[in-house]
Amino acid sequence: MQKDSDDILIVGAGPVGLMMAAELRRHGMPCRIVERLEKPAPFCKALGITPRTLEIWDDLGIVNQALVAGMELIGLANIANGDIEHAQETSAALSEGAYGFLTLAQYEVERILTEHLVSLGGQIERGVELAEVQQNDHTVQVKLNHATGSSEIVQCRYLIGCDGGRSIVRHALQLPFEGDHYEQVFMLADIELDAPLKRGYAYKMARFENDKMLGAGACIPIPGNSRRYRFTTGAPPEMIPAELTAADQVKHGISQLGPTLEQIQEVVDWLFCAHVSASNLRWSAFYRISHRIVSQYNVCRIFLAGDAAHLHPPLGGQGMNAGLQDAYNLAWKLVLELRGLSVPGLLESYNAERRSIGQQIVDRTTARMNRVMQGNVDEQEPIRDDSQLFLNYRDSPLAVNDLDVAKINASAPFAGDRAPDVRGLKRSNVHYESRLFDLTRGTHHTLLLYTAVVGDLWTDCRQFCDICRALRQQFGSLIQTFVIAPANGTIPSIEGLSIVADSREEFAKLYSPGRSSGILIRPDGYIGYRTESFNLGRLQAYLKRIFRDQTDE
Repeated sequence: MQKDSDDILIVGAGPVGLMMAAELRRHGMPCRIVERLEKPAPFCKALGITPRTLEIWDDLGIVNQALVAGMELIGLANIANGDIEHAQETSAALSEGAYGFLTLAQYEVERILTEHLVSLGGQIERGVELAEVQQNDHTVQVKLNHATGSSEIVQCRYLIGCDGGRSIVRHALQLPFEGDHYEQVFMLADIELDAPLKRGYAYKMARFENDKMLGAGACIPIPGNSRRYRFTTGAPPEMIPAELTAADQVKHGISQLGPTLEQIQEVVDWLFCAHVSASNLRWSAFYRISHRIVSQYNVCRIFLAGDAAHLHPPLGGQGMNAGLQDAYNLAWKLVLELRGLSVPGLLESYNAERRSIGQQIVDRTTARMNRVMQGNVDEQEPIRDDSQLFLNYRDSPLAVNDLDVAKINASAPFAGDRAPDVRGLKRSNVHYESRLFDLTRGTHHTLLLYTAVVGDLWTDCRQFCDICRALRQQFGSLIQTFVIAPANGTIPSIEGLSIVADSREEFAKLYSPGRSSGILIRPDGYIGYRTESFNLGRLQAYLKRIFRDQTDE
Protein backbone atom coordinates (compact mmCIF):
# COMPACT_ATOMS: atom_id res chain seq x y z
CA MET A 1 0.00 0.00 0.00
CA GLN A 2 1.03 3.63 -0.50
CA LYS A 3 0.87 6.17 2.34
CA ASP A 4 0.79 9.93 2.11
CA SER A 5 4.11 11.76 2.27
CA ASP A 6 5.75 12.21 5.68
CA ASP A 7 8.14 15.09 6.26
CA ILE A 8 10.47 13.09 8.52
CA LEU A 9 10.82 9.34 9.04
CA ILE A 10 13.00 8.08 11.92
CA VAL A 11 14.21 4.48 11.81
CA GLY A 12 14.99 3.04 15.23
CA ALA A 13 13.32 3.69 18.59
CA GLY A 14 16.29 3.27 20.91
CA PRO A 15 17.43 6.25 23.01
CA VAL A 16 18.72 8.22 20.02
CA GLY A 17 15.65 7.72 17.82
CA LEU A 18 13.34 8.57 20.72
CA MET A 19 15.37 11.68 21.49
CA MET A 20 15.20 12.74 17.85
CA ALA A 21 11.45 12.23 17.60
CA ALA A 22 10.76 14.02 20.88
CA GLU A 23 12.98 16.97 19.95
CA LEU A 24 11.33 17.40 16.58
CA ARG A 25 7.90 17.40 18.21
CA ARG A 26 9.05 19.81 20.93
CA HIS A 27 10.00 22.16 18.12
CA GLY A 28 6.50 21.69 16.71
CA MET A 29 7.41 19.33 13.85
CA PRO A 30 5.44 16.06 13.49
CA CYS A 31 7.44 13.01 12.52
CA ARG A 32 7.08 9.27 12.22
CA ILE A 33 9.25 6.80 14.16
CA VAL A 34 9.36 3.07 13.38
CA GLU A 35 11.07 0.24 15.23
CA ARG A 36 11.78 -3.34 14.17
CA LEU A 37 11.38 -4.77 17.69
CA GLU A 38 7.80 -5.40 18.78
CA LYS A 39 8.56 -4.45 22.39
CA PRO A 40 11.39 -2.61 24.18
CA ALA A 41 14.44 -4.65 25.15
CA PRO A 42 14.59 -5.07 28.95
CA PHE A 43 18.39 -5.28 29.07
CA CYS A 44 20.81 -2.94 30.82
CA LYS A 45 23.19 -2.19 27.95
CA ALA A 46 24.18 1.50 28.12
CA LEU A 47 24.23 2.78 31.70
CA GLY A 48 26.19 6.01 32.21
CA ILE A 49 24.61 9.46 31.80
CA THR A 50 27.02 12.39 31.45
CA PRO A 51 26.57 15.85 32.99
CA ARG A 52 26.07 17.30 29.50
CA THR A 53 23.19 14.94 28.76
CA LEU A 54 21.54 15.94 32.06
CA GLU A 55 21.83 19.58 31.02
CA ILE A 56 20.08 18.73 27.77
CA TRP A 57 17.32 16.89 29.62
CA ASP A 58 16.96 19.96 31.84
CA ASP A 59 16.14 21.89 28.66
CA LEU A 60 13.64 19.20 27.62
CA GLY A 61 11.99 19.24 31.06
CA ILE A 62 12.71 15.58 31.89
CA VAL A 63 15.80 15.83 34.08
CA ASN A 64 13.84 15.22 37.30
CA GLN A 65 12.51 11.92 35.95
CA ALA A 66 16.09 10.84 35.23
CA LEU A 67 17.38 11.90 38.65
CA VAL A 68 14.59 9.99 40.41
CA ALA A 69 15.12 6.80 38.37
CA GLY A 70 18.92 6.97 38.38
CA MET A 71 21.74 6.92 40.89
CA GLU A 72 24.44 9.48 41.51
CA LEU A 73 27.88 8.20 40.50
CA ILE A 74 29.87 9.40 43.50
CA GLY A 75 33.27 8.22 42.46
CA LEU A 76 35.54 5.65 40.84
CA ALA A 77 37.73 3.07 42.55
CA ASN A 78 40.42 0.55 41.57
CA ILE A 79 40.58 -3.00 42.92
CA ALA A 80 43.90 -4.76 42.45
CA ASN A 81 44.11 -8.42 43.50
CA GLY A 82 41.09 -7.85 45.72
CA ASP A 83 42.36 -4.70 47.46
CA ILE A 84 40.68 -1.32 46.91
CA GLU A 85 43.57 0.98 46.13
CA HIS A 86 42.04 4.43 45.86
CA ALA A 87 38.86 6.34 45.11
CA GLN A 88 38.45 9.21 42.67
CA GLU A 89 35.56 11.48 43.59
CA THR A 90 33.69 12.71 40.53
CA SER A 91 32.51 15.89 42.27
CA ALA A 92 36.07 16.85 43.24
CA ALA A 93 37.36 16.17 39.74
CA LEU A 94 34.54 18.09 38.07
CA SER A 95 33.37 21.34 39.63
CA GLU A 96 31.89 22.78 36.43
CA GLY A 97 28.36 22.21 35.21
CA ALA A 98 24.92 22.06 36.76
CA TYR A 99 24.91 18.26 37.20
CA GLY A 100 27.20 15.38 38.02
CA PHE A 101 27.37 11.85 36.60
CA LEU A 102 24.42 9.47 36.82
CA THR A 103 23.89 5.77 36.28
CA LEU A 104 20.60 5.00 34.58
CA ALA A 105 19.80 1.77 32.76
CA GLN A 106 19.09 2.07 29.04
CA TYR A 107 15.58 0.66 29.42
CA GLU A 108 14.84 3.47 31.89
CA VAL A 109 16.19 6.03 29.43
CA GLU A 110 13.88 4.61 26.78
CA ARG A 111 10.93 4.65 29.18
CA ILE A 112 11.47 8.31 30.11
CA LEU A 113 11.96 9.40 26.51
CA THR A 114 8.95 7.37 25.34
CA GLU A 115 6.72 9.01 27.96
CA HIS A 116 8.11 12.39 26.90
CA LEU A 117 7.41 11.63 23.23
CA VAL A 118 3.86 10.50 23.98
CA SER A 119 3.23 13.67 26.01
CA LEU A 120 4.12 15.63 22.86
CA GLY A 121 1.68 13.65 20.73
CA GLY A 122 4.07 11.09 19.29
CA GLN A 123 4.03 7.32 19.26
CA ILE A 124 6.29 4.45 18.23
CA GLU A 125 5.23 2.13 15.41
CA ARG A 126 6.65 -1.24 16.46
CA GLY A 127 7.14 -4.35 14.38
CA VAL A 128 8.08 -2.20 11.36
CA GLU A 129 11.36 -2.85 9.55
CA LEU A 130 13.09 -0.82 6.85
CA ALA A 131 13.53 -2.92 3.70
CA GLU A 132 14.51 -0.56 0.84
CA VAL A 133 15.75 3.03 0.52
CA GLN A 134 15.99 5.35 -2.48
CA GLN A 135 16.32 9.12 -2.70
CA ASN A 136 16.43 11.95 -5.20
CA ASP A 137 16.90 15.71 -4.89
CA HIS A 138 13.42 16.20 -3.43
CA THR A 139 12.29 13.10 -1.55
CA VAL A 140 13.31 9.83 0.06
CA GLN A 141 11.29 6.72 -0.78
CA VAL A 142 11.39 3.69 1.48
CA LYS A 143 9.72 0.32 1.74
CA LEU A 144 8.61 -0.73 5.22
CA ASN A 145 7.77 -4.31 6.12
CA HIS A 146 5.33 -4.90 8.99
CA ALA A 147 5.34 -7.84 11.38
CA THR A 148 1.79 -8.60 10.18
CA GLY A 149 3.21 -9.48 6.76
CA SER A 150 2.06 -6.32 4.99
CA SER A 151 4.35 -3.70 3.48
CA GLU A 152 4.08 -0.06 2.51
CA ILE A 153 5.89 2.47 0.38
CA VAL A 154 6.54 5.78 2.13
CA GLN A 155 7.79 9.04 0.69
CA CYS A 156 9.34 11.55 3.08
CA ARG A 157 11.44 14.66 2.81
CA TYR A 158 14.09 13.42 5.24
CA LEU A 159 15.09 10.04 6.66
CA ILE A 160 17.08 9.71 9.90
CA GLY A 161 18.82 6.42 10.63
CA CYS A 162 19.01 5.80 14.38
CA ASP A 163 19.08 2.05 13.91
CA GLY A 164 22.29 1.10 15.70
CA GLY A 165 25.70 -0.30 14.86
CA ARG A 166 24.36 -2.67 12.21
CA SER A 167 22.33 0.14 10.63
CA ILE A 168 20.28 -0.78 7.58
CA VAL A 169 20.18 2.91 6.65
CA ARG A 170 23.98 3.17 6.65
CA HIS A 171 24.31 0.01 4.57
CA ALA A 172 21.79 1.39 2.08
CA LEU A 173 23.95 4.51 1.69
CA GLN A 174 27.03 2.29 1.13
CA LEU A 175 29.13 4.61 3.28
CA PRO A 176 32.52 3.45 4.56
CA PHE A 177 32.45 2.67 8.29
CA GLU A 178 36.05 3.52 8.99
CA GLY A 179 37.91 1.82 11.83
CA ASP A 180 38.48 -1.66 13.20
CA HIS A 181 37.40 -4.12 15.88
CA TYR A 182 38.99 -5.92 18.81
CA GLU A 183 39.38 -9.65 18.37
CA GLN A 184 38.78 -10.36 22.04
CA VAL A 185 35.33 -11.47 23.14
CA PHE A 186 33.96 -9.85 26.30
CA MET A 187 31.24 -10.91 28.70
CA LEU A 188 28.55 -8.78 30.30
CA ALA A 189 26.14 -9.56 33.13
CA ASP A 190 23.42 -7.83 35.14
CA ILE A 191 23.88 -9.46 38.54
CA GLU A 192 23.92 -8.94 42.29
CA LEU A 193 27.25 -9.13 44.11
CA ASP A 194 27.69 -9.87 47.79
CA ALA A 195 30.93 -7.92 48.11
CA PRO A 196 32.29 -5.05 50.26
CA LEU A 197 31.60 -2.43 47.58
CA LYS A 198 30.55 1.06 48.55
CA ARG A 199 27.29 2.00 46.86
CA GLY A 200 27.49 4.76 44.28
CA TYR A 201 31.03 3.90 43.16
CA ALA A 202 32.11 2.33 39.89
CA TYR A 203 34.93 -0.19 40.26
CA LYS A 204 37.76 -1.15 37.95
CA MET A 205 39.20 -4.55 38.83
CA ALA A 206 42.48 -6.12 37.81
CA ARG A 207 44.45 -9.22 38.69
CA PHE A 208 48.23 -9.03 38.63
CA GLU A 209 51.06 -11.51 38.96
CA ASN A 210 54.67 -10.29 39.11
CA ASP A 211 53.47 -6.81 38.05
CA LYS A 212 51.88 -8.24 34.94
CA MET A 213 48.15 -7.79 34.46
CA LEU A 214 46.41 -11.09 33.81
CA GLY A 215 42.89 -9.75 33.43
CA ALA A 216 40.64 -6.78 34.13
CA GLY A 217 36.96 -5.99 34.56
CA ALA A 218 34.50 -3.41 35.82
CA CYS A 219 31.43 -3.20 38.05
CA ILE A 220 29.03 -0.30 37.51
CA PRO A 221 26.15 0.15 39.97
CA ILE A 222 22.66 -0.29 38.55
CA PRO A 223 19.77 1.46 40.32
CA GLY A 224 17.44 -1.09 41.83
CA ASN A 225 19.00 -2.44 45.00
CA SER A 226 22.22 -2.05 46.94
CA ARG A 227 23.96 -5.09 45.41
CA ARG A 228 23.03 -4.80 41.76
CA TYR A 229 25.86 -4.20 39.25
CA ARG A 230 26.66 -4.46 35.58
CA PHE A 231 29.72 -6.67 35.51
CA THR A 232 31.94 -6.83 32.44
CA THR A 233 35.29 -8.43 31.67
CA GLY A 234 37.18 -10.28 28.97
CA ALA A 235 35.72 -13.72 28.40
CA PRO A 236 38.06 -16.63 29.14
CA PRO A 237 38.66 -18.54 25.86
CA GLU A 238 37.27 -21.78 27.25
CA MET A 239 33.92 -20.08 27.98
CA ILE A 240 33.39 -18.61 24.52
CA PRO A 241 30.81 -20.56 22.48
CA ALA A 242 32.09 -21.98 19.21
CA GLU A 243 29.47 -19.96 17.32
CA LEU A 244 31.21 -16.73 18.35
CA THR A 245 34.62 -17.78 17.10
CA ALA A 246 33.45 -18.45 13.56
CA ALA A 247 35.03 -16.20 10.94
CA ASP A 248 31.70 -14.96 9.61
CA GLN A 249 30.48 -13.59 12.97
CA VAL A 250 29.66 -9.89 13.33
CA LYS A 251 32.65 -8.05 14.75
CA HIS A 252 30.69 -5.66 16.95
CA GLY A 253 27.83 -5.77 19.37
CA ILE A 254 25.99 -8.01 21.78
CA SER A 255 25.31 -11.61 20.84
CA GLN A 256 22.25 -13.69 21.65
CA LEU A 257 24.49 -15.96 23.73
CA GLY A 258 25.65 -15.26 27.26
CA PRO A 259 27.65 -16.81 30.10
CA THR A 260 25.89 -18.81 32.81
CA LEU A 261 25.77 -17.71 36.44
CA GLU A 262 28.29 -20.43 37.25
CA GLN A 263 30.73 -19.08 34.66
CA ILE A 264 30.26 -15.54 35.92
CA GLN A 265 30.86 -16.70 39.50
CA GLU A 266 34.13 -18.30 38.44
CA VAL A 267 35.42 -15.10 36.80
CA VAL A 268 34.21 -12.89 39.67
CA ASP A 269 36.09 -15.01 42.21
CA TRP A 270 39.22 -14.92 40.07
CA LEU A 271 39.18 -11.12 39.74
CA PHE A 272 38.35 -10.45 43.38
CA CYS A 273 40.87 -13.06 44.57
CA ALA A 274 38.21 -14.22 47.02
CA HIS A 275 34.78 -15.78 47.04
CA VAL A 276 32.25 -13.07 46.20
CA SER A 277 28.75 -14.42 45.77
CA ALA A 278 27.13 -13.59 42.42
CA SER A 279 23.38 -14.12 42.28
CA ASN A 280 20.10 -13.11 40.68
CA LEU A 281 21.38 -13.07 37.09
CA ARG A 282 18.90 -10.96 35.12
CA TRP A 283 20.74 -10.98 31.81
CA SER A 284 24.11 -11.85 30.33
CA ALA A 285 25.78 -11.68 26.93
CA PHE A 286 29.02 -12.18 25.09
CA TYR A 287 29.99 -9.19 22.97
CA ARG A 288 32.67 -7.62 20.83
CA ILE A 289 33.89 -4.02 20.62
CA SER A 290 34.59 -1.89 17.55
CA HIS A 291 35.94 1.61 17.01
CA ARG A 292 34.44 3.00 13.83
CA ILE A 293 33.01 6.19 12.37
CA VAL A 294 31.09 6.72 9.18
CA SER A 295 32.80 8.81 6.49
CA GLN A 296 29.98 11.39 6.57
CA TYR A 297 26.88 11.82 8.71
CA ASN A 298 24.49 12.46 5.87
CA VAL A 299 24.03 11.94 2.17
CA CYS A 300 21.61 14.46 0.69
CA ARG A 301 18.32 13.89 2.57
CA ILE A 302 19.35 10.91 4.67
CA PHE A 303 21.05 11.41 8.06
CA LEU A 304 22.72 9.07 10.53
CA ALA A 305 22.86 9.48 14.31
CA GLY A 306 24.10 7.47 17.28
CA ASP A 307 25.67 4.04 16.78
CA ALA A 308 24.63 4.10 13.13
CA ALA A 309 27.28 6.82 12.69
CA HIS A 310 29.90 6.04 15.33
CA LEU A 311 30.98 3.13 17.51
CA HIS A 312 33.50 3.34 20.32
CA PRO A 313 34.78 1.32 23.26
CA PRO A 314 32.41 1.64 26.25
CA LEU A 315 34.93 3.39 28.50
CA GLY A 316 33.53 6.53 30.09
CA GLY A 317 29.97 5.85 28.94
CA GLN A 318 30.34 8.04 25.86
CA GLY A 319 28.35 6.20 23.18
CA MET A 320 24.67 6.67 24.03
CA ASN A 321 25.32 10.20 25.26
CA ALA A 322 27.05 11.18 22.03
CA GLY A 323 24.08 9.84 20.07
CA LEU A 324 21.59 11.82 22.17
CA GLN A 325 23.60 14.94 21.44
CA ASP A 326 23.61 14.13 17.71
CA ALA A 327 19.83 14.33 17.85
CA TYR A 328 19.89 17.53 19.90
CA ASN A 329 22.15 19.17 17.31
CA LEU A 330 20.20 18.09 14.24
CA ALA A 331 16.60 18.63 15.34
CA TRP A 332 16.46 22.45 15.48
CA LYS A 333 18.26 22.79 12.15
CA LEU A 334 15.94 20.31 10.45
CA VAL A 335 12.85 22.12 11.74
CA LEU A 336 14.08 25.49 10.42
CA GLU A 337 14.72 23.85 7.04
CA LEU A 338 11.27 22.25 6.88
CA ARG A 339 9.60 25.53 7.82
CA GLY A 340 11.46 27.35 5.06
CA LEU A 341 13.25 29.56 7.59
CA SER A 342 16.85 28.42 7.13
CA VAL A 343 19.43 29.39 4.56
CA PRO A 344 20.61 26.74 2.10
CA GLY A 345 23.41 24.74 3.64
CA LEU A 346 22.39 24.98 7.31
CA LEU A 347 21.91 21.21 7.47
CA GLU A 348 25.48 20.72 6.27
CA SER A 349 26.65 22.02 9.65
CA TYR A 350 25.35 18.81 11.26
CA ASN A 351 28.07 16.76 9.59
CA ALA A 352 30.68 19.48 10.15
CA GLU A 353 29.95 19.69 13.87
CA ARG A 354 28.95 16.22 14.96
CA ARG A 355 31.37 14.14 12.89
CA SER A 356 34.27 16.09 14.37
CA ILE A 357 32.94 15.36 17.86
CA GLY A 358 32.38 11.71 16.95
CA GLN A 359 35.95 11.38 15.70
CA GLN A 360 37.32 12.89 18.91
CA ILE A 361 35.36 10.44 21.06
CA VAL A 362 36.32 7.44 18.93
CA ASP A 363 39.99 8.39 19.05
CA ARG A 364 39.99 9.09 22.79
CA THR A 365 38.13 5.98 23.91
CA THR A 366 40.12 3.76 21.53
CA ALA A 367 43.41 5.07 22.95
CA ARG A 368 42.14 4.34 26.47
CA MET A 369 40.96 0.87 25.49
CA ASN A 370 44.34 0.12 23.94
CA ARG A 371 46.06 1.09 27.18
CA VAL A 372 43.75 -1.20 29.14
CA MET A 373 44.40 -4.08 26.72
CA GLN A 374 48.13 -3.50 27.26
CA GLY A 375 47.73 -3.81 31.03
CA ASN A 376 47.61 -0.15 32.07
CA VAL A 377 44.58 0.10 34.37
CA ASP A 378 46.05 2.28 37.12
CA GLU A 379 45.70 5.70 35.51
CA GLN A 380 43.08 8.16 36.74
CA GLU A 381 39.91 8.34 34.67
CA PRO A 382 39.64 11.58 32.62
CA ILE A 383 36.43 12.68 34.33
CA ARG A 384 36.54 16.17 32.85
CA ASP A 385 36.68 14.75 29.31
CA ASP A 386 34.05 12.13 30.02
CA SER A 387 31.60 14.80 31.21
CA GLN A 388 31.22 15.98 27.57
CA LEU A 389 30.84 19.54 28.91
CA PHE A 390 33.90 20.74 27.06
CA LEU A 391 33.34 19.36 23.58
CA ASN A 392 33.03 22.32 21.27
CA TYR A 393 32.16 23.48 17.77
CA ARG A 394 34.80 26.22 17.55
CA ASP A 395 35.68 25.19 14.01
CA SER A 396 32.05 25.26 12.86
CA PRO A 397 30.95 27.73 10.17
CA LEU A 398 28.21 28.72 12.64
CA ALA A 399 30.72 29.85 15.31
CA VAL A 400 31.77 33.50 14.97
CA ASN A 401 33.81 35.54 17.47
CA ASP A 402 33.37 39.20 16.54
CA LEU A 403 36.05 40.32 18.99
CA ASP A 404 39.73 40.27 19.84
CA VAL A 405 40.04 36.84 21.42
CA ALA A 406 43.39 37.74 22.98
CA LYS A 407 41.72 40.39 25.14
CA ILE A 408 39.20 37.98 26.69
CA ASN A 409 39.88 35.68 29.63
CA ALA A 410 41.01 32.41 28.06
CA SER A 411 38.76 30.41 30.39
CA ALA A 412 35.63 32.27 29.23
CA PRO A 413 33.32 30.55 26.74
CA PHE A 414 33.69 31.62 23.11
CA ALA A 415 31.61 31.02 20.01
CA GLY A 416 31.40 27.28 19.46
CA ASP A 417 31.57 26.47 23.18
CA ARG A 418 28.71 25.21 25.30
CA ALA A 419 27.08 28.06 27.22
CA PRO A 420 27.55 27.18 30.91
CA ASP A 421 24.82 27.82 33.45
CA VAL A 422 24.80 30.83 35.79
CA ARG A 423 22.88 31.26 39.02
CA GLY A 424 21.61 34.34 40.82
CA LEU A 425 19.80 36.18 38.03
CA LYS A 426 17.11 38.44 39.51
CA ARG A 427 14.27 40.33 37.84
CA SER A 428 12.27 43.28 39.02
CA ASN A 429 8.96 42.21 40.63
CA VAL A 430 10.04 38.55 40.73
CA HIS A 431 10.78 37.25 44.22
CA TYR A 432 13.11 34.40 43.34
CA GLU A 433 16.39 33.94 41.54
CA SER A 434 16.67 32.40 38.08
CA ARG A 435 19.39 30.45 36.31
CA LEU A 436 20.69 31.20 32.85
CA PHE A 437 19.24 27.82 31.81
CA ASP A 438 15.80 29.19 32.75
CA LEU A 439 16.27 31.90 30.12
CA THR A 440 17.59 29.62 27.39
CA ARG A 441 15.15 26.75 28.01
CA GLY A 442 13.01 26.16 24.95
CA THR A 443 13.36 26.01 21.19
CA HIS A 444 14.49 29.60 20.56
CA HIS A 445 17.83 31.32 20.10
CA THR A 446 18.72 33.47 23.11
CA LEU A 447 20.49 36.82 22.80
CA LEU A 448 22.19 38.09 25.95
CA LEU A 449 23.05 41.78 26.00
CA TYR A 450 25.37 42.85 28.80
CA THR A 451 25.87 46.37 30.07
CA ALA A 452 28.69 46.90 32.54
CA VAL A 453 28.16 50.52 33.66
CA VAL A 454 25.36 51.11 36.16
CA GLY A 455 25.24 54.85 35.50
CA ASP A 456 24.44 54.33 31.82
CA LEU A 457 21.97 51.51 32.37
CA TRP A 458 18.93 53.53 31.37
CA THR A 459 20.70 54.82 28.24
CA ASP A 460 21.82 51.33 27.27
CA CYS A 461 18.36 49.91 27.90
CA ARG A 462 16.70 52.41 25.59
CA GLN A 463 19.13 51.33 22.88
CA PHE A 464 18.47 47.70 23.68
CA CYS A 465 14.73 48.33 23.26
CA ASP A 466 15.36 49.35 19.67
CA ILE A 467 17.42 46.20 19.13
CA CYS A 468 14.72 43.95 20.59
CA ARG A 469 12.04 45.62 18.51
CA ALA A 470 14.05 45.12 15.31
CA LEU A 471 14.71 41.44 16.10
CA ARG A 472 11.06 40.79 16.94
CA GLN A 473 9.95 42.34 13.69
CA GLN A 474 12.40 40.25 11.68
CA PHE A 475 12.43 36.93 13.58
CA GLY A 476 9.39 36.90 15.86
CA SER A 477 9.76 34.33 18.66
CA LEU A 478 12.76 32.62 17.05
CA ILE A 479 15.08 34.89 19.08
CA GLN A 480 14.43 35.96 22.66
CA THR A 481 16.51 38.75 24.16
CA PHE A 482 17.57 39.41 27.75
CA VAL A 483 19.61 42.29 29.18
CA ILE A 484 22.01 41.31 31.95
CA ALA A 485 22.89 44.20 34.26
CA PRO A 486 25.39 44.55 37.12
CA ALA A 487 24.19 43.62 40.58
CA ASN A 488 24.97 46.96 42.27
CA GLY A 489 22.14 49.03 40.86
CA THR A 490 18.38 49.36 40.57
CA ILE A 491 16.87 47.13 37.92
CA PRO A 492 14.69 49.31 35.71
CA SER A 493 11.33 48.06 34.54
CA ILE A 494 11.02 48.87 30.85
CA GLU A 495 8.11 47.66 28.79
CA GLY A 496 9.15 45.23 26.07
CA LEU A 497 12.54 44.48 27.64
CA SER A 498 13.54 41.57 29.93
CA ILE A 499 16.23 42.79 32.33
CA VAL A 500 17.96 40.55 34.86
CA ALA A 501 20.54 41.48 37.47
CA ASP A 502 23.70 39.43 37.88
CA SER A 503 23.17 39.38 41.65
CA ARG A 504 25.96 36.91 42.45
CA GLU A 505 28.24 38.27 39.71
CA GLU A 506 28.53 34.73 38.34
CA PHE A 507 27.82 35.82 34.78
CA ALA A 508 30.51 38.51 34.94
CA LYS A 509 33.07 36.09 36.38
CA LEU A 510 32.29 33.17 34.10
CA TYR A 511 31.70 34.93 30.78
CA SER A 512 34.09 37.90 31.26
CA PRO A 513 31.83 40.23 29.25
CA GLY A 514 32.93 43.69 28.15
CA ARG A 515 31.25 47.08 28.29
CA SER A 516 28.55 46.26 25.75
CA SER A 517 28.70 42.54 25.03
CA GLY A 518 26.38 40.38 22.98
CA ILE A 519 26.20 36.58 23.21
CA LEU A 520 23.86 34.55 21.01
CA ILE A 521 23.06 31.06 22.33
CA ARG A 522 21.64 28.44 19.95
CA PRO A 523 18.67 26.19 20.79
CA ASP A 524 21.12 23.37 21.56
CA GLY A 525 22.92 25.42 24.20
CA TYR A 526 26.05 26.37 22.24
CA ILE A 527 27.27 29.91 21.66
CA GLY A 528 26.95 30.83 18.01
CA TYR A 529 28.06 34.45 18.07
CA ARG A 530 29.94 36.62 20.57
CA THR A 531 30.94 40.24 20.42
CA GLU A 532 32.34 42.75 22.90
CA SER A 533 31.08 45.80 21.00
CA PHE A 534 27.48 45.10 20.14
CA ASN A 535 26.26 46.20 16.74
CA LEU A 536 22.86 45.18 15.37
CA GLY A 537 24.07 45.16 11.78
CA ARG A 538 26.88 42.73 12.51
CA LEU A 539 24.54 40.44 14.44
CA GLN A 540 22.10 40.47 11.53
CA ALA A 541 24.96 39.62 9.17
CA TYR A 542 25.75 36.59 11.34
CA LEU A 543 22.10 35.53 11.48
CA LYS A 544 22.15 35.25 7.68
CA ARG A 545 24.27 32.13 8.19
CA ILE A 546 21.21 30.52 9.78
CA PHE A 547 17.98 32.27 8.84
CA ARG A 548 16.65 32.99 5.38
CA ASP A 549 15.93 36.67 4.81
CA GLN A 550 12.14 36.89 5.02
CA THR A 551 12.17 40.23 3.16
CA ASP A 552 13.12 38.38 -0.05
CA GLU A 553 9.59 37.01 -0.34
